[in-house]
Amino acid sequence: MYFKPQVTDRDFPELLKQFVHITGWTPWRKRFDWLIDQADRTPVMPYFLRERFPLELAFFDMQRHYRTTGKHVRKDIDEQQQRIISFVAMITMCYSRLTEMGKSRLKGMLLDGLKSDYGLGPLAHEMRMAAHLMNIGFDVTFNDMENGRQFDYLATKNTVKIEVECKFVSGDIGRKIHLRRLHQFGESLIPRLNALLDTFETGLLIRLTIPTRLHGDLEQHITLCELVQESVKNRNSFMEPNDAKVSISEFGLEAGPFADSPPEQVFYEDVELFLQNEFGIVNRNCLLAFRPRRSAIIVVVESSQQDEVLKGIHRQLKDAARTQFSGDCPAVFCCHLADLTGDQLQNLKVEGEGGIGLDYMTSDLIHRRPQLLSVTFTASGHLKRTPISTIQGVSSSLQESGHSYTIVNSSHEVASDNRFSIF
Repeated sequence: MYFKPQVTDRDFPELLKQFVHITGWTPWRKRFDWLIDQADRTPVMPYFLRERFPLELAFFDMQRHYRTTGKHVRKDIDEQQQRIISFVAMITMCYSRLTEMGKSRLKGMLLDGLKSDYGLGPLAHEMRMAAHLMNIGFDVTFNDMENGRQFDYLATKNTVKIEVECKFVSGDIGRKIHLRRLHQFGESLIPRLNALLDTFETGLLIRLTIPTRLHGDLEQHITLCELVQESVKNRNSFMEPNDAKVSISEFGLEAGPFADSPPEQVFYEDVELFLQNEFGIVNRNCLLAFRPRRSAIIVVVESSQQDEVLKGIHRQLKDAARTQFSGDCPAVFCCHLADLTGDQLQNLKVEGEGGIGLDYMTSDLIHRRPQLLSVTFTASGHLKRTPISTIQGVSSSLQESGHSYTIVNSSHEVASDNRFSIF
């Protein structure tokens, strides 16, 4: 399969109609209803939903905009809207070229994504990879969809053949504090924090350290809530008999994003930047309650045990490399690290965990699976719109670019052959 994976503004309405026809509206409506229900649980839940289900939310916003204006695409289109346009176009253009078996499997992947805890992210990663291969001139056979086995794609260009396997690794893998658990904890904690905001006029940073991991157990959550509540009331730092520890410090509201903006206009990215600049804390696990210019509480949840993200990645790739490839062609892993920025990918590459970075981890994987030619890690990228001249006038196309890091198996027989380089 080969086509130029570009979509113009004029093409999109028809592609969208074909896209919706693949699954029908019912699965999307169920997903929207579920997202609305989840978002209403606590003020912090929308942050988690935006991070975990960006495509679904962008599609929801697109349909709402269409019902209001009769137009699918906003004039002030943001990056998530661009992503859903790219996703819709790639799915539709691939679907029309697949066999009946391939169409059935792609439809099933869409339906599974609309029910999954990880949303459409894994399928979007596969579509981005297929688009990338076509953009650099490869013909792409959808091996897994058409044959239901082994690697995802066979990429062919002249005499070059490469087996490509895509992996979508959750940002929670190997972490002691999972984002979903954190926001479930927030359902219990945020109301208690809000009730305390009238009792003081300053900013309070609470660092809550638990001995192992944050569970989904309500009893654990209630115990930790009471611990935080007492620390705020008494302004005390202390440790409980179960080894949960609380430390508390004050900060001025003028220094952060809490001076003028109402809570619904403060994003957690702003809070994370504030924590890094003011306290040197690089931690995505924070919960927040505040009243502008009056009081604020930031709770940072940490574990005494070190995260093992690289071990989790290594385990997933090692298991897949054992079974996914045929051994007949050079093999390539394309691993997308969800929820990671380019800077965070760079930190894993250079610093890693416990002195072990991506290089060391991947070298071990290649040593165990010598059929691997390379392993590429990608983080979230950016979309760019490019003007295109058409018969009807000037339109535009979308293309994604972002951070990637490739480790090549220097011992592979085609390691120095640039024809096999796909990044």
